[in-house]
Amino acid sequence: MTETETVKPVPQVVEKMPVRVVMRDYSRGVFLYPLAIYSFIAALVEHIGESGDPSQPWVHANVLSMIWIVLFFTSLFVVSFDLSVGKFIGAIFLVVLVALLITFVTLNTPPVSEQFVFNIQIRTQFYWMTAAILGVILLLTFIVGQFRYVKIERNEVIIKGILGDVRRFPTGNLNYEKKIPDVFKYILLGSGSIILHAPGVSESVVLNTVVNVNRKAKQMDAILSAVRTSR
Repeated sequence: MTETETVKPVPQVVEKMPVRVVMRDYSRGVFLYPLAIYSFIAALVEHIGESGDPSQPWVHANVLSMIWIVLFFTSLFVVSFDLSVGKFIGAIFLVVLVALLITFVTLNTPPVSEQFVFNIQIRTQFYWMTAAILGVILLLTFIVGQFRYVKIERNEVIIKGILGDVRRFPTGNLNYEKKIPDVFKYILLGSGSIILHAPGVSESVVLNTVVNVNRKAKQMDAILSAVRTSR
């Protein structure tokens, strides 16, 4: 007598298709978040390290100040320019060259280096003020982004403006371009640009700063593939 062996089916993991994808076009002020975080941390560290005498700054205050200045100018550079891969590599070599020059000046001319490079004093109040101002800018950037977005669903695309203006058109035959024009911005927030092209729409929809652009593109691919398969 033979025994019948029952084989249980192995459950398959099915990736759930997103119902919709929402893309928000944030302003470039969102890339100031590293400076805001560092200003807050530096304010705490400086407050702890300061002595009771205001005329005697903390011994490590110059190190915090130099880091803040480098981060400040780096943030301005990121906000002001788009940096491709080639320019990014060139910028790395430039930073290394400048660091070597500063090290050479520091080792060979201590009086000049102490007065020009390391004798920079930023106090706690400045760090607190900077962190507060940048925090307000980031908060406003986030709030504006909640009212300005593009929502892609299986049946239609909804474009919402900050003042309440709305545009709608069908999802069918929608095409898009994904671009990553800046390496720094991609490193900071995985951001890039999305350009939507729809038949019958005269102007393309351009989203310059989409956070997690690769994940958003994959979600759009899933929705568009499902729409075109069902047609």
